Amino acid sequence: MGCDPATVARRAGAAPVAGAPASGRPLVGIFWCVLDPSGVRHLLAEHCALDAAEEYGDCLTFGPGHYEIWQRWRRTRAPMLPLASVIRGHEYEEWPRGRVVFDRIADHFFLYCDRRIRIGGIVPEVVSLFRLPPGRVTVRADPHYRSPLSVSNRADRTAPQ
Repeated sequence: MGCDPATVARRAGAAPVAGAPASGRPLVGIFWCVLDPSGVRHLLAEHCALDAAEEYGDCLTFGPGHYEIWQRWRRTRAPMLPLASVIRGHEYEEWPRGRVVFDRIADHFFLYCDRRIRIGGIVPEVVSLFRLPPGRVTVRADPHYRSPLSVSNRADRTAPQ
């Protein structure tokens, strides 16, 4: 079963932008948290509905990996033109990233992500973007998702203490 992926760029903390999913059924997929050249944080994601997801053991997941999607974005540059310089100027593993999967047996979603996302107050944004139901999401660490870059908004870094 193949996904018909939807690409989304959303400023963290902002209302959904064009192409962002409307309210409705939950999604599975991959995501990054990046800073634009002015220091504003954004979520970038590719996702699909559960009925279009790939089976992976007892889970449903988005098929393509982070590397494949990042490379495709580099080639096409169209999905997120305002962030094209960020995509071209960095490797996929430099920014904090993660994946949302659905466990069919447990009827539960798992959000695997970088520590910088878990402690940076970004998880609620990811939960919203992927339309994950309250009480049915567990956030977990994954050793694959470790990034060197910080995703603190410039405003967060310059605010008076």
